[in-house]
Amino acid sequence: MSEVSFIQHGIWINEQLGAGTAYRMPIVITFAAAPEPAALAKAIDQLVERHPMLGSAIEERDGVLHLVPAARRPALGASYELDIDTGPLITFTLNGRTLTIVAHHVIFDGASKEILVDDLAAFLDGTPPPPLAAHDHAAGLRQRVAARLEAAKEFWASRWREPQEIVVAGKTVRGRRFSAGHEHRFSLEVPRVPGLTRFEVFVAALHTLLREYGNAEIVTAIDLSTRSVAEEGHIGPFVNEVPLFSSLDGPFENLAAGLRTELRQLYRFREVPLARAVPRIRPHASLAPISVSYRHGGRQPPWGNVEWLAFNGAVRGALQLQLLDAPNGLLAGLRYSQEAEDVAEIFSRDLADVLGRVAAGSPRELPAFPEISDKSTGGFCAGQRCRRSAN
Repeated sequence: MSEVSFIQHGIWINEQLGAGTAYRMPIVITFAAAPEPAALAKAIDQLVERHPMLGSAIEERDGVLHLVPAARRPALGASYELDIDTGPLITFTLNGRTLTIVAHHVIFDGASKEILVDDLAAFLDGTPPPPLAAHDHAAGLRQRVAARLEAAKEFWASRWREPQEIVVAGKTVRGRRFSAGHEHRFSLEVPRVPGLTRFEVFVAALHTLLREYGNAEIVTAIDLSTRSVAEEGHIGPFVNEVPLFSSLDGPFENLAAGLRTELRQLYRFREVPLARAVPRIRPHASLAPISVSYRHGGRQPPWGNVEWLAFNGAVRGALQLQLLDAPNGLLAGLRYSQEAEDVAEIFSRDLADVLGRVAAGSPRELPAFPEISDKSTGGFCAGQRCRRSAN
């Protein structure tokens, strides 16, 4: 038994507020040849043994939330609801050649998808991956957050303001709640801009578009990974949502340079939950009406096909961008609420248009900046080894 992490505590609170299916994270695997059910069931059992998080639930004891063993062990074909209080918090359903996995975000993040698929394939192949060292992410995170909390409070004191409504393609959207939603799939070409990571180019294009829609002050919510080297290979919810503000005007280069500077300051505090740094902040499904989750990955295995961006049928906020920077390009799943239904596809086309104009305009090289990798959301390193993204 161990105390939950900050993100797990926040998800638990939102579950009490009626999150519905918004925190379900599906993965759909289609095998080239139908797996033998008994072999798959054994591989799943080995997977759960390797990643105890998959067989956990959350229990409140003396006012403190803890991870505890689920009421039952996850198993292939077992039928149960993803109940955060009893568990298990992952399901495995085989239908012919297709395996559908649904995990709860309280135990899972975007990078966990690829870890799960790789480990499951290894167990099926009879070549188990090397053992994982036990690691208490939550305890280490609490120590790091405590060390940075005062600086984070000072950082957000000059930046935080409650996100307001935002204009998208002529319509005002303001939703920050959970709701049933729909999804629009499309791909994007992100041009190379010297001095920027691909994520920074995308965010600058997004804020440029929102500026062109007539918004004077812009805020988007972005997911940042909290994975450290110690969490490599581990399944879990290693992520934190933070707001990104901008009010710059002028050409793309000016806005991009300003956002790049702001992002790289923000990365220093990416592990600190906003609720701990900002007093009296109210819980919402999303910190802003528009949110972005970005990660690298999405390669297809030789033994089948994986739908990495499978939709859960719900949306947090008005427009929720799930982005996968895959080997064949940037794939986008735009999840939208009813209030944004009539502008979602216009928004996606306009976003592609801005990126196209950036590519055609050949922006001048931005001022030099210390070398930074793009292996993770926004390519954040902040002087440390880069981490994988959250999603």
